[in-house]
Amino acid sequence: MYFEINEIPRNEKQDIVAILIAVLIVAVIEIVAVKLATLAPVVAMVMQALIVLMIVYLAIRFYKTKLKAYRYSFFTGEELSEQEQEKIATEFGISIESLKNLLETYPKNTLVIESYVGGVANILIEIAPDELKGLYEGDYKCKKTLVATITPKDSKKLVYGENQCVMISPSDKLLRYIAATIDFKG
Repeated sequence: MYFEINEIPRNEKQDIVAILIAVLIVAVIEIVAVKLATLAPVVAMVMQALIVLMIVYLAIRFYKTKLKAYRYSFFTGEELSEQEQEKIATEFGISIESLKNLLETYPKNTLVIESYVGGVANILIEIAPDELKGLYEGDYKCKKTLVATITPKDSKKLVYGENQCVMISPSDKLLRYIAATIDFKG
């Protein structure tokens, strides 16, 4: 089994600076709104609305850049050593027994893509090896496209089933696994 997480790299210093800047901006707008309240109550009300919108915008940006990620799991069918099993079980937050059951559940060369938000994973799609059709650049046209990447500009479209796509940003190693599966099918 091979897996990787597609996420924006996190930096604690950047997080702290971003939070401080956000608080500073909201504080400055609040101070200006209070000063304007005596002169023009309508302007103060608009400023209060801007504060609310800014907080919502910042929360959405924080969610998209810091909390959300995608996990791509490719079931290679290879035997895992005890160390590898422990590492994967720890990363997935499951017991080794649960990992063994998981490995038995999926056939060789199955790709599972999960949404990973705040440490909780939810399966978005499971693609069996016989469903894989091709891997193309981002401009490929599909019937339906599922986005499963933090960086859509650098993504590839994995075509499966009846011309359905999922946008992913896999590492070179995962690309090799997927390409080998598609080539093996012929």
